[in-house]
Amino acid sequence: DSEDRVHQSQMSWHHYGSNPKKDENEAWVTCGIGTKNYPVSTGVMEWYGQLSLGLKLHPWIANDERIGKKCLSDWKNNLLQEVKA
Repeated sequence: DSEDRVHQSQMSWHHYGSNPKKDENEAWVTCGIGTKNYPVSTGVMEWYGQLSLGLKLHPWIANDERIGKKCLSDWKNNLLQEVKA
């Protein structure tokens, strides 16, 4: 049904046709916006087997940059543990 298609589209972007040639000098990243109403924003993208994680913590909940770096590092490490398992 349509709800399943929406969920699937959030999981994976299906490109019909040929993908563009991989450019070794190109990097794709993503991150959502962050506001007081949405103080934690994340973005996840995989492109040619490379995983990009983006995390933005609004200063309203984390005004020390080290907190964001620690959260991102922990998130990355937990994801990599799942892959290695």
